[in-house]
Amino acid sequence: MDITILIGISALLAVIQLLFFCYRDNSFGKTLTKTSSILFLLIFAILTKSPILFIIGLGLCAAGDYLLSRDGDKNFLMGVGAFALGHLFYAALFITHPLPLFDVIGDGLGLKLLAAIIAIGALMGVILWRRTGELKIPVTGYVIIICLMGMTSLKFLGLDRATIILGVGLFMASDIVLALEKFVLGKDSFWRVFTPFIVWATYWGAQFFLTFGVIYAYRIAVA
Repeated sequence: MDITILIGISALLAVIQLLFFCYRDNSFGKTLTKTSSILFLLIFAILTKSPILFIIGLGLCAAGDYLLSRDGDKNFLMGVGAFALGHLFYAALFITHPLPLFDVIGDGLGLKLLAAIIAIGALMGVILWRRTGELKIPVTGYVIIICLMGMTSLKFLGLDRATIILGVGLFMASDIVLALEKFVLGKDSFWRVFTPFIVWATYWGAQFFLTFGVIYAYRIAVA
């Protein structure tokens, strides 16, 4: 079987989620399409023998998708925790790649991107600290973790294809919009019409580009 069909199935489920579920309340259909779209990427990663750290990280993200698509504060906190762990596994994979991190960051573009990640993280930390109440500690921890993932991904500027950096950038964009939607925007805000579509499209795109970026980077490393 041509395993690329798994990517097609994942993309189809992602489109269904985008068109019919992402903007609606939690339901069985929303949970099924959202979680399954990432599970098919996970199966693809396993069959292509992607690094174990990436497989675990992607699996944790799939678990986070399931939990965040269910109601209740407990599921929300567990979902955020699953994603935080997933980001840590991604960061661990990036930092252990043999490309030299500090040599790449030492150039002009690397320094600019590093400064941008730190600035965005600090800004989001300040904004969310004031609005997240009892959740301020876990939310702040999550901001730090995703910024760490972003910083460690900068070493892949040393590759011809910076696919991983694109994936991480989309991930950060998705999380920023999601945080603004949940904690900052008012219930009647005009922007809420668009945020579910932005969050889902950037999130699935992030996992897609990370999946192929990791395969490319890993094969370069072992060649």
